Amino acid sequence: MKQLLRSVLNKCGIEIRLVKNMHAQLRDAFLEQQRLAGKNNVNVVFDIGAYDGGTALKYKQYFPNSTVYSFEPFPITYAKLKETAQKHLFIKPINAAVAEKVGNATLHVNSMDATNSLLPSETTNSYLDDLTKPVDKVNVATTTVDFVCEENRISQIDILKIDVQGNGLAVLKGAEKMLREKKIKLIYIEIEFIQIYKGQPLMFELTDYLNKYNYSLFGLYNLVHQKSGQLAWGDAIYYCDELESSIRSMN
Repeated sequence: MKQLLRSVLNKCGIEIRLVKNMHAQLRDAFLEQQRLAGKNNVNVVFDIGAYDGGTALKYKQYFPNSTVYSFEPFPITYAKLKETAQKHLFIKPINAAVAEKVGNATLHVNSMDATNSLLPSETTNSYLDDLTKPVDKVNVATTTVDFVCEENRISQIDILKIDVQGNGLAVLKGAEKMLREKKIKLIYIEIEFIQIYKGQPLMFELTDYLNKYNYSLFGLYNLVHQKSGQLAWGDAIYYCDELESSIRSMN
């Protein structure tokens, strides 16, 4: 019966195969962060590119002891984030873009506000152009990871989550002190493999930069492809070398 079912499904273009290691095939980025950092060991999360606070709520589900510092520069979305924070006091909203320096910058507002970026959009000749079409510009305040840590006397970031539409390297450069001192345990960051924003660093440049501070790539998640099949973007987890021995023990 199993062979007959398999034969029928194969004719319909459906393949059935045995997955020996389900964890290797189905990888949830939040479960991975929980497994690596420890459910009850995470106290401080930086949610950079927090949007309306939905990700902060998700982090609280996976890490019940966490306080989430949520950064969102766009005024309309920040208002929604602030409403969420008023209902959930573990969220600390900060109305600023996180970058390489403290100051001000131009936020490029696009047709889909989730694609807003400090970098102008690049033409990709794909469906992405409809999402990143420029519609406005807004002046926003900028801050850095190192400055916020110093200002709030934060000695360690357990998880640094970065989703800033192509400007991730600038965020990391603004966290140079925390990276150098191994005060960031895990980094969960959006990565790109094609130019969606002008001058943006691609995944390999982020990896090279983090390698200088002995942070290693752990895994890739939520990979998205163009219609042509070309890999476009996704997410990645990096970890500091102090976690190397504990990761080896999991193998």
